[in-house]
Amino acid sequence: NDSRPEVAAAAKELYVDRFPYAARNARKKQLHILHMEFTICSEVIDEYGDVCCEDFHVILDRKEHTVTLRQEDGTAQITLTEKDMRKLLNVIVNSYEVFCWEDDYGVSDTANTDDLWEDEWEAESPDEVAPEESEHEDSPSWTVSVRYTNGEAQDMRGYDDLPDRVNELALELLALFEDEPDMEDDESDGEFDPGVR
Repeated sequence: NDSRPEVAAAAKELYVDRFPYAARNARKKQLHILHMEFTICSEVIDEYGDVCCEDFHVILDRKEHTVTLRQEDGTAQITLTEKDMRKLLNVIVNSYEVFCWEDDYGVSDTANTDDLWEDEWEAESPDEVAPEESEHEDSPSWTVSVRYTNGEAQDMRGYDDLPDRVNELALELLALFEDEPDMEDDESDGEFDPGVR
């Protein structure tokens, strides 16, 4: 808060270096998820190291208190209490820090990913690299679309193996449906009590 701009700027830089998560923690207080769509097209590894799922889409709706799971074999939906829904969405922001996934793990524009590997690709044959580049752009391993109550929106994706937080959130959301009956083509409704898990 120094009146001298150069001193204030230097202080801010030092503060960011000393407390790297201060800005991130401040953002958490401003963000409340209104609607979120989460897609996985990759191996999800459980706590035992086994692959438990490869392709699914989850929709979370704050207003309806619903979590919908779509897979090739059908669709399932559960309805949470308002309190449980709020708690789940808060965990996604505060613990999983979904609002930082673009900076931490992914990209919002595939061109950014190309730039990261440009030097390495130049050392290889262009004919060999082109097919991989095309496949890379078309096949994200995860995507997240988030709309917040303050009007902000994020659309993020990544192309590598699932980062830990992405993988862990996938497991937590899938766990909501562990006690559900087998999924059918028509949506099925169920009640979720987090105390039972």
